[in-house]
Amino acid sequence: MKYYEYNSEDFAKYDGWYLYGRIRMYDMEKGYGFIYTEDGKDIFMSSYALSSHKQEQYCILGSIVKFRVEQRGERYCAVEIEVIKPTPIRDKLLLF
Repeated sequence: MKYYEYNSEDFAKYDGWYLYGRIRMYDMEKGYGFIYTEDGKDIFMSSYALSSHKQEQYCILGSIVKFRVEQRGERYCAVEIEVIKPTPIRDKLLLF
């Protein structure tokens, strides 16, 4: 699994737009994870980028999120992240 697959071409294409994806991995203790986007790319997410602190409890593998992308240094990361459909814990997880 490769992380940080999001690149400058993707950023130019989606700059300013909201994207949708599923949480691929999230570590609550460390406060970061990765989102698998609709077009098959992975993008970094931080707990600081969640729209509210209460949403961190819903950052479970497979939860659907809405977000925008920002460039930070040479990397791209998700910002304004909103969990729009949390994954029920007992459900089977399917990625795009």
